[in-house]
Amino acid sequence: MTNFEWGPAAVTHPDWQGTMQIDEKTTGEESIYSLTGIDKNEWTIVGLDWGGGETGWHELNVIVVPQGTDLSEPELDATHLKIHDSDPMEILTKIMHVADYRLRIRSVVDSNIRITALGDVPEQDA
Repeated sequence: MTNFEWGPAAVTHPDWQGTMQIDEKTTGEESIYSLTGIDKNEWTIVGLDWGGGETGWHELNVIVVPQGTDLSEPELDATHLKIHDSDPMEILTKIMHVADYRLRIRSVVDSNIRITALGDVPEQDA
């Protein structure tokens, strides 16, 4: 039996680190449940997990707990399900209303960064 704590993303050399947030769509027919084949009456999806590399994205994994689990508990026993034959970017594109990704190079990961100028590459006419 597998037993490990599911924690933050990690790579061997974390040159870029950051955060990501998704505002999930509330309209339309498709949902994270329908796109992954997870039975919403049996499971609650509490996490998304994927990675990739030079050859492309790996398959999406979802972290689920049984429906009715008290999500306010400080520790949850969960199941890690691999969604075979999946493209995580295709699924995320279909479920997101808005997404925001912020990555920092490791040498400034603990610095406050204040934006004091704006620009374009290549420069644009106003």
